[in-house]
Amino acid sequence: MDTRLFEHIQQQCPTFNHDVTRGLATIALNGSADGVNTHVEDYINRALRCAEADFPKGLVYIRPVRCTPHEEFSVLTAKRGQSTTAKVNLELSHSDVYMMKYLFEFNGEELRPVYLWLPYCHEGGIIGISGSTFSISPVLADKSISVGEDSIYIPVSRAKLTLKRQTHPFYADRERVSANVIWGKIHNGATKKIKGIPTRRTITADATLPHYLFCKYGFHNAITMLTGVVVHAGYEDEVNEERYPPEEYVICKSLYRVLNTKPNRLRTQYYEPSRIQIAIPRHKFNHSIEGLIGGFFYVADRFPDRITPSTIDDIRVWRILMGHIIFATDDSEGKLLNQIDAHMESLDTYVDTNVRDQLQEDNVFVDDLYELFQHINETFVTRVAESSSQIASMYDKRLTVLRYVLGDITNAIFYVVFALRKAAKKEINKRVIQDVMRIFLKMDLILKLNHRHVEVSSISSPSDCMAFKITSNLILQSDIGSGNAQSKSITIDGSKVLHSSILEVGQFANLPKTEPTGRRRVNPYVLLDSSWTVVRAPEYIEFLETVQRAISK
Repeated sequence: MDTRLFEHIQQQCPTFNHDVTRGLATIALNGSADGVNTHVEDYINRALRCAEADFPKGLVYIRPVRCTPHEEFSVLTAKRGQSTTAKVNLELSHSDVYMMKYLFEFNGEELRPVYLWLPYCHEGGIIGISGSTFSISPVLADKSISVGEDSIYIPVSRAKLTLKRQTHPFYADRERVSANVIWGKIHNGATKKIKGIPTRRTITADATLPHYLFCKYGFHNAITMLTGVVVHAGYEDEVNEERYPPEEYVICKSLYRVLNTKPNRLRTQYYEPSRIQIAIPRHKFNHSIEGLIGGFFYVADRFPDRITPSTIDDIRVWRILMGHIIFATDDSEGKLLNQIDAHMESLDTYVDTNVRDQLQEDNVFVDDLYELFQHINETFVTRVAESSSQIASMYDKRLTVLRYVLGDITNAIFYVVFALRKAAKKEINKRVIQDVMRIFLKMDLILKLNHRHVEVSSISSPSDCMAFKITSNLILQSDIGSGNAQSKSITIDGSKVLHSSILEVGQFANLPKTEPTGRRRVNPYVLLDSSWTVVRAPEYIEFLETVQRAISK
C-alpha cells in the first residue's frame, strides 16, 4: 500500500509533547535518556549543601557515593546492636530504589555514613514500592509564591509558610484606620499541656509579620531599615501636634484609648490602653507604613504595660511577648525568651540559595526571610486583588515533580539541622551528631512515598496507552497536603471556576469524576520550556483571550 497519503496526514497532525506522554516523572527521577539517575541525586546533594551552611562548627558534608550491590547487601544484612544472636529482618518485596551513602566528618574525623534509598521509575512514571505498583504525576504549581483567595503560600526549603491577613484598627490623623496585618503560623510549637489538658491562655493572638520584624530589629530600626522612614514614638507629652505639626506629620495612637475599651478575646479584668503615640512624616505615610503601624498596635494593644517608650526598641521584650503569643503564658519568661531566640535563629536560615533563586524567578529579590516578610507586608493586598482574575488560570505555572516526591527526605535533612543547632547549645560531639542523623535520616524514608503523597497513586487503566489515564494525570497544588487527591468530595472555590487556559493546558474531554473542571488532566500538546513552565502557544493567544473575555462577562 502506498504510504505517502499516511505520511502526508501525519505531517498535518499536531505532535504530542513526548516528555508529557512519556511521563515527566520518568525524566525528573531518571535524568537523561541513557538511564543515568542524576536528577534525584543532584537534588538531594543541593539540599545537603544548603543545609551544610547551618551545621555546627566542625561538621562538614563531604560527598555522596552510590553504593555497589555488594555494599547495599552488606548494609541490609548487618546486625543491629551488640547482640550476636539478633535476627536480621530483610524486606524481600520489590521496590524501585537504590542505595546512596553520604559522607560527613566532624573536626577532621569521618563519621558513620548516612545511607538513603533513592527512587527511580519506569516508563510512564511507574514505580514499585514494597511489592505494589504506583504512578507518579506532576504537580501544577506556582514558581515560588502562590496567591489564594485571601492567603499567600510560600514553600521555602525549611517550612511551608501560609500567610493570611486580618484587620486591626488604630487612630491616625484624627480618623479611624483599619490596617491589614499579615500573620501566619510560622512556629511549629504547640500550647503546653498539663496532664492532657491545654494550658489556659490569657492572650489569644496571632504571630504577625511586623511582630517578627520588631523581634529581629526593634521598632525604630525595623521601620527605618525596611522602609527608609524615620518615625518618632513616645507618650503624649513627647509626641503631640505642637512638636509634630499636622501639616507635616500624621500622629497615630491606639483606637482603644480613644474609645476607652479593650480588644476582643482579651481575658483580663483591668485594662488600660496603650498611651504611645507615633509621629510619621505625612509624605511618607503609605500602605507599607500603615501595615507596620497596624502590626505595632496589634501587639501594644494586647500588652499595653509592656510596650513603653523605654522598651519599644528592646528586642528581648518583643521576643518575650512573641513567646506569650505562641506558647502557654504560665512558662517563665526566661524559658520563653530562650525558645524564641532559637526560633529566630532558625528563621535566619530560611531563605537559602535555592529559595532565593526560586523567588527571583517571580521577580522577588530578597536576601533573608525578614526582607521577604516586608515584601509580603507591602504587596499582600495588591497580590490578592490582582490574583482574583488569575487564580483560576493554569498559565504561568510549572509542572513539578522532585519537590514533592523527595519532600520526606529534604524535610528530614532540615530536621537534622534544627536538632543539631539545639544540641550545639549544650554539648556537640561525634556521638550526638550520629545519633541525630540516625533518628531523622532513616534509610527507608522514600518507602513512605505511597502515604500522604497525592502525587503518587495506584495504577488503574483499562488501556495499553499510558497517555489516557497515567501520564496525563495532573495534581493541583491546592491538593498537596490533603493526603487524598482522589477524595469523593469536590471543593468549590475561586480556583475551580471556568478559565480559557483549560483549553490549552488541561483536558475538557477526559474528565475524572473527582475534578470535572478539566484541570486534572494535562494536555498532551502543551508547550513547556526547559524548566517545565507552561508556555502559551502564540497562534492561540488572541483566540483564547477572546474566549476568556466571553467567560468573564
